[in-house]
Amino acid sequence: MGNDEHDVGYDEHEKEKIAGAAKESLGEFFEADDLAEIGEEEQREAQEAEEAESSDDR
Repeated sequence: MGNDEHDVGYDEHEKEKIAGAAKESLGEFFEADDLAEIGEEEQREAQEAEEAESSDDR
C-alpha cells in the first residue's frame, strides 16, 4: 500500500467507474432539483392566474 493515506486499493479503472457513477448520480440529483423548481414556478403562475380570474368575477 505504500505511504499514501488515501490509497484504498482501487486500480485506475475502478476509480474512473466510481467517479463516473458519482457524476451521473449528481447529474440526476440536480436534474430532479431543476424539475422541482420548474414545477413550483408553474404552480405559482397557475395560482396567480386563478386569483386574477376570481378578482375579475367580482
